[in-house]
Amino acid sequence: MKINQKIVFYFGLGGILPVIYFAVEGLYTGEKALSAPSFYSNVLIDLIISCTMTTSVSWLVLISLKRVDIIFPWEKNVWKRFAADVLITPAIAVIGVYPLALLTYNLYGHDSTLNGHILKNIVITIVLDLILVAIYEGVYFFKQWKQSLIKSARLEKENISSKFEALKNQINPHFLFNSLNTLSSLVHEDADKSEAFIEEFARIYRYVLENQENVVVPLDKELKFIHSFMYLQKIRFGDSLESDIKIDTSKLEMLVPTLSLQLLIENAIKHNKVTKSDPLKIKIYVEGDFLIVENNLQLRKHVYNSTGIGLKNLKDRYGLMTDIKPEFIVSEHAYIAKIPLIAESTLY
Repeated sequence: MKINQKIVFYFGLGGILPVIYFAVEGLYTGEKALSAPSFYSNVLIDLIISCTMTTSVSWLVLISLKRVDIIFPWEKNVWKRFAADVLITPAIAVIGVYPLALLTYNLYGHDSTLNGHILKNIVITIVLDLILVAIYEGVYFFKQWKQSLIKSARLEKENISSKFEALKNQINPHFLFNSLNTLSSLVHEDADKSEAFIEEFARIYRYVLENQENVVVPLDKELKFIHSFMYLQKIRFGDSLESDIKIDTSKLEMLVPTLSLQLLIENAIKHNKVTKSDPLKIKIYVEGDFLIVENNLQLRKHVYNSTGIGLKNLKDRYGLMTDIKPEFIVSEHAYIAKIPLIAESTLY
């Protein structure tokens, strides 16, 4: 049974309470007697009418709240939603209960005036509506709070995993060996270039250590890191590796997951041949609200230490921050990674 059906069911049963109250009150004051022939039939009729009215009001209020969810969601405008809760839903409930009040008056309500009977039913309906709205919104906020805790826990887990992967990739023996081997050759060939290599090498580790706690960083900051990373790679591969980075300055303040570009570039180098005869060409540019990392496709025959965890981790991280998903496209001649540029205001 869904939560809305449960609410209607329990409020329908709640219609029994006022009938019991007025029946006991009548017996206590002497206005009613158990021996009266009409006592049980009147109680039965009262039960049917009361339960019908509470059930009807519950359905009307919940249907109204469903429509309010669509037209005035809390995420867009809090004040409009609050006004809808306290004004629109009671009005709809009152309009819906009005014909029922007329019906009940014609059936058995001649102990009061028509206006008095209708007013009493309207007051009861508004009170019932406010209770229902409070329960409905309470359940909604509890669910949102619970989901935010789950998302926060998942994001923390993904972030820890990402930091571990980044540190592992940067400080693993292969990276150190390749970088130190390249530096060893440079020292004997070009002292100035070897000094520049050391400076860029230091920048890479400084960036990783300074930003490992950050889930996202501005694109401008990530690109500066990538320039250092690509410098090392180009020293290592020479003319076998080409890069072309063209980014609209208006997009530099947009956010990307930390170390996401490095992951995509490493992925391209890992899976493709990088030779003088077949140079790997990496292009980085913006298309709409997506950052594109594109490389020509020239796959290696054998790729070692490839688990696919990096791209999966990147997808999961985006899933915890935005509804827009990254795309990975393989064509006949190119591999294209499209990752969303995130505006700070749209983050979960």
